[in-house]
Order: sequence, then C-alpha cells, then structure tokens
Amino acid sequence: MIRGRRSRSRPATRCRSPKKVKKESGITTMTVGLIAGYQQAEDIVASGKADMVCLARGAIWDPRWAWHAAEELGAETPYAPKMMGGHPKLRPQLFPKRAQAAG
Repeated sequence: MIRGRRSRSRPATRCRSPKKVKKESGITTMTVGLIAGYQQAEDIVASGKADMVCLARGAIWDPRWAWHAAEELGAETPYAPKMMGGHPKLRPQLFPKRAQAAG
C-alpha cells in the first residue's frame, strides 16, 4: 500500500463479474474482495453471485476459518483424524450453539 493512499476496496465489490461470467459461459466462478464474514460468504454463494469465495485476510487471521464457518452456519464438515480432538462435538461447553441444537 502506498503511504497516504487509501484503498478503495470494499467488501465483496468484485461479485458482479463472476455472476456475469457464470451467466454467459456457464463455467464455475469464484470471487474475492475483503470477504471475511461467514454469513457474507454464504450469501454470495447462495445467491449465485459466485460458486465459491476465495479468502486471504480472513484465512490468515483465522486458519480454521472453514471449520468456524461451518459451526456458525450449522453445517457439518470433515475433520482429519489427527484433528478430531478439537471437534466441537467433543467440547460442547465451548460451543453453546451446538449444545442447544442437540438438546
């Protein structure tokens, strides 16, 4: 970033192009652009603006972003056997939403 210059990027500003490409060509598309929120990413995919989202800052800030997004949105996701010790179902006291849904 150039000193004294502000970035003009806003969250999900690059969603229009993938939607147009998908509509005109039928190919799978992805989008980028300050996508950090779980629900924001879900909304982009669910609305058909893109088939997938690519994360940079969000994934750097939270390397387990995909797992946390699945937990927040109520979805199950596979865990590698070595990582099962950290699965939310094994620690319901740390994941109250999961405990409420089960009970």
